[in-house]
Amino acid sequence: MDFTITVPDELLPALVAEFSLVQGSTTAISPEEYFAASVVETVRQRAELYKVGPYFTGAVNPQFRQDGKPFDYVDPEESKVVDGVTFVRARDEQGQFLADDPATPDVDEAWVAAVDNDTTTEPEATE
Repeated sequence: MDFTITVPDELLPALVAEFSLVQGSTTAISPEEYFAASVVETVRQRAELYKVGPYFTGAVNPQFRQDGKPFDYVDPEESKVVDGVTFVRARDEQGQFLADDPATPDVDEAWVAAVDNDTTTEPEATE
């Protein structure tokens, strides 16, 4: 995923000034190249701080998933509505999806009913 950052023209002199201060201590050959590398390094530091992306080690506080979304974020494809009740994918303490237990065909352990206070309840048995 690529991002484009637009810097207002009136702030461009700050980029040139900063680059002139760091010339010789960087391999960048232009202010644009220097700031592109600087932004990437800042994002890498945030990924390490928040334990997301390549630094994901499981749920941490604040709790984020490996993709950087909040731990309790539900993608539309991770939820379904049955008889007016919203069900979300069940997760373990590390945020990994739980699988349905084939030994209990009348209960789908992979889905739990979502409730407003961020807790979940087990779905009723299916027929």
